[in-house]
Amino acid sequence: MSYIINNDLVYIYLISGIIIITTGCFIKSYFYSTVIETPNSPPTFNFSLDQLKEIEIQSEQETHKKLSLEQSKELEDILDNEGDLNEFF
Repeated sequence: MSYIINNDLVYIYLISGIIIITTGCFIKSYFYSTVIETPNSPPTFNFSLDQLKEIEIQSEQETHKKLSLEQSKELEDILDNEGDLNEFF
């Protein structure tokens, strides 16, 4: 009778050990997963179309503030004619 009990205990210990090890590996891989970041990668931005239009308007306003009235008109003419910006600067 003790032989059967010992075999049952061995199986119980073996199964519980396997469950503990499997659970430990799962928890370790779930909580300690590392994120690999690519070095020197450029930042990415996900803007909506409305946000992009707002940024464009703000940049145009900042450009016009920095430039004189004549320079801003010249810049608009160059951009309208799809000219090269190197000529202006």
